[in-house]
Amino acid sequence: MKITPTIVAYKSDKDLFELKEWFYNFNSKNDYRQRAINKVEAMLTRGRLPHGIEATSLLSSVILTDLKNPNMESNVLQLSYTMAIIRFVNGLIDPFQKSNYVVPMQLLAKQLNLPTSFVELRHMGTHENLPSLEMLRIACENALNWLFDHYWCHVNEDIVEELQNENDIYFEVVDFRTKEFERKIDNYSVYDNLKLFKKERKDNLDEPLDKYNDIKFKKCIKELIEFGNSDPSLLIDILIRKYYIIYPNTKLKAKKIKYNPLFEKLYKPLFDELNVEFHLRMLYQISNLVEYNDISEVSQKLYKKLGFSTILSHEEAEQLIEWTPYLIKFIFSVPFSQVPSTLCCTPTELLTSVFDKLKTIYKSDQTLNKLLNIISVQANEKNYDKEMIEKLNTLTKKNQATKDKPVFELPPSIDDLLAEDTSSKRSANDDISSNDDNTNKKRKKNSNEKKVYLLEEQEDWRPTPFGMCI
Repeated sequence: MKITPTIVAYKSDKDLFELKEWFYNFNSKNDYRQRAINKVEAMLTRGRLPHGIEATSLLSSVILTDLKNPNMESNVLQLSYTMAIIRFVNGLIDPFQKSNYVVPMQLLAKQLNLPTSFVELRHMGTHENLPSLEMLRIACENALNWLFDHYWCHVNEDIVEELQNENDIYFEVVDFRTKEFERKIDNYSVYDNLKLFKKERKDNLDEPLDKYNDIKFKKCIKELIEFGNSDPSLLIDILIRKYYIIYPNTKLKAKKIKYNPLFEKLYKPLFDELNVEFHLRMLYQISNLVEYNDISEVSQKLYKKLGFSTILSHEEAEQLIEWTPYLIKFIFSVPFSQVPSTLCCTPTELLTSVFDKLKTIYKSDQTLNKLLNIISVQANEKNYDKEMIEKLNTLTKKNQATKDKPVFELPPSIDDLLAEDTSSKRSANDDISSNDDNTNKKRKKNSNEKKVYLLEEQEDWRPTPFGMCI
């Protein structure tokens, strides 16, 4: 089928978006309305333009003329405003006058959702006295608003995205990765399978996965396992950033909790079926999120396109800490041969890497010791090499020594200081007791000396209540 091309006066939709920005996004510093009017006039030399563009240019031109010439005669301004309103209304309604009989303009205006006040102003300007200047100014602003709501508002998202993509150096990378991830998610029906898994598990939390007889549910588990083993990082991002294994901040506040332990009971059976790479990458991801490491600009754009949360709050990230004991136990419960060489080459390197991540997650030495004990039990059961066991023992002793060592000593209390002063005085008195004896003897000899008082004694003194005369 042959399609006749449409010839327009503008080069692309980007020209329309640019005009929209110039006509409507202006302020005292940046006002490009005159530039937009000039551009429309240039386009009109090439051919016809949509009525919305031409009317917007005409109305804006009258407003600018009014603003730039405050001393202009009111009659000239009234004629300019009235002609702009008449052309605005006629350009909208005339194309719908297709019948043999003239259809009332008010009826056509209602069909276009055009306020009939514009039709009345057109009638006044054509057949009656000109409307007042104040009324015309208000009508002109309303006409521009109507054009924005019914014409210019449709010139937005696709064109904005196209303009941004041209200036975005990461566009090709983000677009490629987005399509690749969406293809994987669709191939394994990840969202549908997670929804089904959650629904079935809620009804039977204590039931092992191999006890489910539903064929559809078994297929769901199989596809999730295959997806998790093929791309563990993507599955982790989905589980965390789509809030499958944690609550969003709003839900935490509504439920007045910090974490729901049912998440572990819900998803642990599924995680047990996944490779150790999934568990290692999840531990690394938790460490990064707890440390509030910023994600790259590519990841931000990618998550936004996929509908993931780009930023996790402190409360949201803290929920992930509850998963670390399970992850540690699983990582060291499998033979080291199952750990991908791309992550760790030796058991000692694995231990060092995991311990570094744990130190970023936990600040308490006591908690770290408990996790080291879990690692020790699992490592001995799986017969890890001696070098790794020695490294583990060294870390345990070092961490224990850090725990036993006081971080700082409290300053002595006032009671301690007073007790020290008393004891020191006593010891000093013991040391100089012989000198005191000599001094006391001298004082006894001089006991007949006259005593001096600060206040002289009164023989007839008696206590008197306050406020009474003597």
